[in-house]
Amino acid sequence: MFMLCKGGRVVSAFCRLHPQQQQGNALFAKRHVRVPRNGGNFGLGRQSAEFVPNDVPNPSFMLRPRKDVWKAVAFAFGVSGVCYVGAVVSDYERSRRRLMKNLFDWKYTKPSWWEEKRREANSWWEQISPGKKTVGMLIGVNVAVWLLWRVPRLQPFMLRYFTNGFASKSLCSPMILSVFSHYSLIHLALNMYVLHNFGGVSCDRFFGVEQFLAFYVAAGLFSSLGSMVHKAITLNPVTALGASGAILGVLTYTCMKIPDAQLQIVFLPFFTFSAEKAVYGLLAFDTIGLLLGWRMFDHAAHLGGALFGIWYATYGQNIFWKDFRFPIARAYQKLRYGDAPTN
Repeated sequence: MFMLCKGGRVVSAFCRLHPQQQQGNALFAKRHVRVPRNGGNFGLGRQSAEFVPNDVPNPSFMLRPRKDVWKAVAFAFGVSGVCYVGAVVSDYERSRRRLMKNLFDWKYTKPSWWEEKRREANSWWEQISPGKKTVGMLIGVNVAVWLLWRVPRLQPFMLRYFTNGFASKSLCSPMILSVFSHYSLIHLALNMYVLHNFGGVSCDRFFGVEQFLAFYVAAGLFSSLGSMVHKAITLNPVTALGASGAILGVLTYTCMKIPDAQLQIVFLPFFTFSAEKAVYGLLAFDTIGLLLGWRMFDHAAHLGGALFGIWYATYGQNIFWKDFRFPIARAYQKLRYGDAPTN
């Protein structure tokens, strides 16, 4: 969608991050699909169809009481908190292992023959940045879930647990599982293309592996929560899936961190604007789509992920990764290793 310019040079077409400015765009919606009411196979071929249960005359009767939305709210906040605590613990353990390795490396002044061969064989892997490895792992998970959709016998299971909606039998777990779920190959390819182009660089520059994974999951959860709240208010039985909300969370976070980066629309190269204005434009587009009832994209999910990214860039990172990080790490250190200092 956007192209990033630096010094008059068009760096990217279709949401690629430049290594120096790290900016991209994602506007690929959570797709909706429809199950035909007259039975038969699942109608999943269309890019913007919808899921409607085929055994209920009035689909709205399947909706839960609106108060059940508080369960979704509690799930989103609870799982996000657990993810960040786990990220702090993982970061602490990795830092501790690296420190201990550096302290005792003097004992291994001459590596064994096997150690030398192992290092040579793994040299290509060590040259890949942690961010690219993390994004590759996320892409692999999304591809694996897409392959599960290709198994006909698994489709009832996938419909229940890998699509997010207020009318779904499973309320909470699909909020996170649907973030890694794509039915259409085009939908998967577009989202993963965007994630591959700028996710790794964003991870390396702004987050680090642990924080990036926690942020990505949290952005996806709040994207799903926004979609679910909207469906609960409007009594909408549609279910959705896709990584767009999480990707938009990373996008808006990055734009807020480099608000002066210059962007261009691919088909309008003469029109440039700042990354900050791009955020406002995306918010305006999804807000208008939500108010007018456009059905091509899940605008509530987009807004949920985008607003979380803006909040995290403005306040959340200072709260979770600066203010709370050391107390959590210290409490874990006491619990795991006692009061003896480890660094």
